[in-house]
Amino acid sequence: MKKKSKVISLAIIFILVIVIGLRYNYINNKYPQAPVEAYNLGDTFEYRGITVKVEKAKFISDNEIKNMNLEESTVFENDERKAIVATVNFKNTSSKEQSIECDFFEAESIDWHNGLNYEMFIAINEEEASPSLTLAPNEEITLDLPYEMFDFQYDKSSWKRIEEVKFRLTLDIYPVKKCVKLEI
Repeated sequence: MKKKSKVISLAIIFILVIVIGLRYNYINNKYPQAPVEAYNLGDTFEYRGITVKVEKAKFISDNEIKNMNLEESTVFENDERKAIVATVNFKNTSSKEQSIECDFFEAESIDWHNGLNYEMFIAINEEEASPSLTLAPNEEITLDLPYEMFDFQYDKSSWKRIEEVKFRLTLDIYPVKKCVKLEI
């Protein structure tokens, strides 16, 4: 009796593994990995009706961030941080008004990604700047987009070499992944 229940249990597990595997295969075939359009700093490209150019990227240190007098959370006050700041030019080259949402852009590396830091965005851009843009025909604007990172997100040796990591600014992930290599 015991052997029979073991055989039945193993058969059920085997069938479940096969069903899960078939479903996994079905989903991967239905939604294939997105092709990548990768650009370099200084490249001009079209993005949702707007011409985009990432002019430069740089790191800012923990001290520079502290000098911005941001409202700091007490949760992270003892952690070291840095930020990547990408200077991006947006130009509407069409004959009609165009909108773009920069707050959906992400900075990323192989093992890290983060969204726009709004408070830092306001501190380093003009007072009326917004990450949600609506540009009139031929209107152009340049914004600094900051992406914050903390030392606890990395092991100690990786954090010491963080400025050697290859980062990119990702604008879209699907159906085509659009990104710009940030050569910092």
